[in-house]
Amino acid sequence: MSIKLNGNLITLSTKNTSYQMKFDDLGYLFHTWYGERIEDSDDMSYRISSID
Repeated sequence: MSIKLNGNLITLSTKNTSYQMKFDDLGYLFHTWYGERIEDSDDMSYRISSID
């Protein structure tokens, strides 16, 4: 298992899966991805939509 930190992006990866979290500007933790393995540098936070 690998753990990669890239600024406010945290990616945990196993042989087949990845789990990714990201801190926003206010310090809230968002769970951005769990599933098929992704590259450590891929930022999946584009999948999050905000509600005003």
